[in-house]
Amino acid sequence: MMADGLSSKQIAGNLHISENTIANHRKNMLRKTSTGNVAQLIAYACKSSII
Repeated sequence: MMADGLSSKQIAGNLHISENTIANHRKNMLRKTSTGNVAQLIAYACKSSII
């Protein structure tokens, strides 16, 4: 959903979870992939065939 350009609020609404949960998941994905921002995270996911 991040790759589709949705905001944290939109993602949270679609999944029926809080925005804080989205922020925590994003932070964990950035940490685990050693990326510095969402653009790098999306690029990593594309290169790794995750999306």
